[in-house]
Amino acid sequence: MNLEKELVRLKILLLELLALCLIFVALVGTIQDKGVDIDEDLVVIPNYSSPYVDKIVVIIVDAMRYDFIPEMPFVNKILTDGDTSCIFKVQLNGPTVTLPRIKALVTGTTSSYWDFLANLKQSEGIHSDNVILKAQQQGKRIVFYGDDTWLRLFPGNEFTRAEGVS
Repeated sequence: MNLEKELVRLKILLLELLALCLIFVALVGTIQDKGVDIDEDLVVIPNYSSPYVDKIVVIIVDAMRYDFIPEMPFVNKILTDGDTSCIFKVQLNGPTVTLPRIKALVTGTTSSYWDFLANLKQSEGIHSDNVILKAQQQGKRIVFYGDDTWLRLFPGNEFTRAEGVS
């Protein structure tokens, strides 16, 4: 009888160990940073054509309900005047904190739980290929006003002029 109890305990222990290993493997897979480091000396930006416009203004509103837009006369005027403006409605899955979403927006990668955890501490910046870096390499003037999370992600001289709010 004692031997049977010990075998049952051993089976339970092995199952618990297997479960812990599976949890570890799952966490390691989602925690990895998916950014790709680039060698800036090797980056060549081809100029396929001349730009259609000289200036682009991008306004990103984080955490605003889409149905609030009709209540904003300034935004409605911009969207209805001519064919030079557009609006994108984006619905996101978790984690839905600012830092992972900004990283996903500028790098084109999906956010991971590592990004969620990095949001809790001071981030050291984005070191992978991103749209801000590309614009800067093409000599574009980038002016930023908004959430200071952007300034934590781009702590260098990416912005010609910037002011963050928290």
